Amino acid sequence: MAHSVEVRLPMLDYRLVELAFGLANEWKIRGPLNKYLLREAMQGRIPEVVRTRVDKMGFPSPYRQLLVGKSFDAVFDLATSRRARERGVYDSERMVRDLEAHRGGTNAEMASRAFRVAQLELWGRLHAL
Repeated sequence: MAHSVEVRLPMLDYRLVELAFGLANEWKIRGPLNKYLLREAMQGRIPEVVRTRVDKMGFPSPYRQLLVGKSFDAVFDLATSRRARERGVYDSERMVRDLEAHRGGTNAEMASRAFRVAQLELWGRLHAL
């Protein structure tokens, strides 16, 4: 909110989440449309141009600019830790190669993936997994 960006989660009711998790995939994504069931529910309630828009995206994050200096070191340590390797969720050798390429300026797309891995590792540590 400090930057005039506010996020609200009005649909994060456990009953709605349980329903969404129980739905077949074709009710979640159909063709180029994500949130398919919600879009269908909004038919006649919101303008069609909004309801059928396929180029929506969330708030972009400047991962590439964030993954430098101390933050790079912290993400590198998390992503290449013994726990991360033992978790077996991702290819640790590739992670090291991609992070080194990012540091060298040749793999800018790696930053967002690296942050997701770091988030998973932090979550795993928080929950002792």
